[in-house]
Amino acid sequence: MNNIKTYKSILLTFTIVLLFTLSVATQNIKGQTSTGSWRFSIQTNTVYSTYETIAFSADDTYLASGYLDKVYLFNKSSSIPLWTGTVDGRVNTVAISGNGSYVVVGVDLQKIYLFNNTGSEIWQYEITTGGFHSVSISFDGKYIVGGCGDNKVYLFNNTSPTPLWNYTTGGYINSAKISADGNYIAVGSEDHSLYLFNRSSLSLMWSYPTGGHIYDVAITPVGSYIVAGSLDNTIYFFNLTSSTPLWTNITNGYVQKVDISDDGTYIVANGGSKLYLLNKSSAMPLWTYETENDVEDVAISADGKFIVLGMQDGTLDNTVLIFNDTSPLSSPNPIVSLSQSAQIDCVDITSNGDYFTVQLPRSITLYDRYDLTLPSPPSPQLISFYIIPGFMFSLFIIAYIYTKIMKQNHNS
Repeated sequence: MNNIKTYKSILLTFTIVLLFTLSVATQNIKGQTSTGSWRFSIQTNTVYSTYETIAFSADDTYLASGYLDKVYLFNKSSSIPLWTGTVDGRVNTVAISGNGSYVVVGVDLQKIYLFNNTGSEIWQYEITTGGFHSVSISFDGKYIVGGCGDNKVYLFNNTSPTPLWNYTTGGYINSAKISADGNYIAVGSEDHSLYLFNRSSLSLMWSYPTGGHIYDVAITPVGSYIVAGSLDNTIYFFNLTSSTPLWTNITNGYVQKVDISDDGTYIVANGGSKLYLLNKSSAMPLWTYETENDVEDVAISADGKFIVLGMQDGTLDNTVLIFNDTSPLSSPNPIVSLSQSAQIDCVDITSNGDYFTVQLPRSITLYDRYDLTLPSPPSPQLISFYIIPGFMFSLFIIAYIYTKIMKQNHNS
């Protein structure tokens, strides 16, 4: 009997050691929670899903957003809007110039609007059919593009609502982006093609046919690289000068969101329920991360070190990546997981990665990365020399003692 008590005490001790070892191994991987630096609530009972209705300025100072018939401009330091504008129809998409001087808005009732930094409407333009579902603006705010349900992409100057140019594709335009320098325009259409235009010559440089609707495109600030996501489950990566992809990557689902770091080195995309991080030099992902539900939106910081993604189940995973000169050093495990109260519509991140934001139906929340507890992952030395041996030794002792107890019980 005394032997059984002794064995049980030893068994309890090593069970505690085992649980402690598992705790050490996982405590730095699991995410933290936060209510956000601030939250802005939209006073309405109407709920609908938005497209690209939240955007940081490139100088990391301002945040533009839209919901229903309202447009908001915030300084990131306050949840009180600097101004609120009103449009005809529901806001589908917003974009903001590099220093926040201009905000462009596309709505579902065939209109595109341009506002200045005081909230005054500079101009509006109306098409005859289809809404504006993607808008983009150059860094200096001089040039604006809009992609529409009338199968056309439009180019505007900030001084006039009369289009400088338009081009008709063979299908509904899901995504239209202008490079920050204003020289190149990338367009993804439901005619399954990606288009690249030269803004100064107003000419088509090239187009590339894919196997499905082009759902999202991204372009680097000087137009050197373009990435496109298609409903044929493929990520396409291009150089400015050629319509032949540098590489393609077939994912496990529709590719509906893509983004790219400023120098084009890192590409992030969803593929169904997976997040992919790739390098411009290879179609082989640096890593993939399996999510529980489809990825709703994803964004990457200008230097490629920080990624924020939103999933349909209302979970926001902010994955922090640490890079050296050539390769990522961290695992793809998110270090922060923030549960939201509703389905996530849009996310965005500042160029320096210090702030990120999430838009839900009827609310906008801004997070300061430094307000969150961001533990470092366990070092390889800790895992190799302590955690793994400790786990295995504890497991062995538990099994050994359990066997002894069973034999003692049997003999008695």
